[in-house]
Amino acid sequence: MAYFDKVAYNHEVMCKETYEKLKEKLQERDSDGNVHELFYAIEHLRDMEKRLADLERKNKEYQEFFRQLQNLMPRQSSIHDVIG
Repeated sequence: MAYFDKVAYNHEVMCKETYEKLKEKLQERDSDGNVHELFYAIEHLRDMEKRLADLERKNKEYQEFFRQLQNLMPRQSSIHDVIG
């Protein structure tokens, strides 16, 4: 039986919200119009997010390929198969 882990869910939500706040903070400019000293970190984060999205897309393609391959492979015989 599956159960909903509320603590893990709340932790995940909090992490996502904090991550978004961090990204916003890194993109802010100070009163002089200068970017944050860690501005280049946001570029790295964007690159990593793009790479992750590409890997997830490739993973789905591989899953679909192996699902189709499984459908094409001959099925194992069983004692419950109808003959004829």
